[in-house]
Amino acid sequence: MSNSSFNVLQTTVNLELYTTDQWLRANKLSLNNNKTNFMLVTSRKHNPASFEVIINYHNISPEDNLRYLGVLLDNKLSWKPHVQRVKTQLSRACGILSKLIHYTTLPVLKVVYNSLIHPYLNYSILN
Repeated sequence: MSNSSFNVLQTTVNLELYTTDQWLRANKLSLNNNKTNFMLVTSRKHNPASFEVIINYHNISPEDNLRYLGVLLDNKLSWKPHVQRVKTQLSRACGILSKLIHYTTLPVLKVVYNSLIHPYLNYSILN
């Protein structure tokens, strides 16, 4: 949802979540409130402290960073948390590869590269 007014946005989001909750109940489905979060994406420097999202009488906790389909997003939609995570994973994998280079053959190193490094470089890239 989007709106320039935080009050209107909060009302709209909570109304839609009420409707979603009614649909879930009608279809005998449930939502795990402990695993449910929301993120307020804004370019403004100050987010409202009182922005509340409620579903089924439970407050949903706000997050600054969320993981969505394996990609880390932050509330400014920058790539910093995701790049940092990929950098850490690649650094670890390169360390393993640099140690293995002295003990194994090139085909084995290629298999290790394709299992530890290549997936991080290609994940969520559109062809």
